[in-house]
Amino acid sequence: MGVKERKAREKEELRERILDAARVILLRDGHDGLSIRKVAKAIEYSPGTIYLYYKDKDELMLALHRDAFQRKSSLFAPLLGITDYTARLEAMGRAYIQHAVDSPADFHLMFVDKCPIQRLQEEGQDWRNGQTALDMLKACIRGGQEAGVFRSDLDPDSMSIVLWSLVHGYAMLADSNRIEAATPGETSDHVLDDLFNQINQMVVAY
Repeated sequence: MGVKERKAREKEELRERILDAARVILLRDGHDGLSIRKVAKAIEYSPGTIYLYYKDKDELMLALHRDAFQRKSSLFAPLLGITDYTARLEAMGRAYIQHAVDSPADFHLMFVDKCPIQRLQEEGQDWRNGQTALDMLKACIRGGQEAGVFRSDLDPDSMSIVLWSLVHGYAMLADSNRIEAATPGETSDHVLDDLFNQINQMVVAY
């Protein structure tokens, strides 16, 4: 390996260390508790070194946001092989909710924290990661319509936002333990089953 290649690898390894440390701090201290100085201290480098990679905290948050999408790229992809569109739609919703419960830090980076989106808007960039995920949902709705399973009068664009909003709302309530607290005597699984039964009534062609 030449000097140029070795330096490039070392640079990439340090970038990964920065992101790993920032992710730990974000999970432990939250958005307000994350700082360039804390990351530098965690990896035993000067803050000036971190600024060579990320010019401010917002740019670091955007990098964490993109990294979370890259590491969770398999969240929906395996579900595209489900040929039953009703089952695929439900599987996508359940995977989204399970992701919120199992990996709250990544979920918040991907779908809750405002900072990455604001940075993209300031730079005039599209939210490609989110658009890709939403396109998978739209494709499921269109496929179900073409197969005669979903109602033909649905607008895939608007319905995808409606369904995303419903599932995201449940995920946020589940993540904050609000479901069982608000429905004593009901299990979260039962409430979740009811959610998807309601979604089926909205989209399935009877």
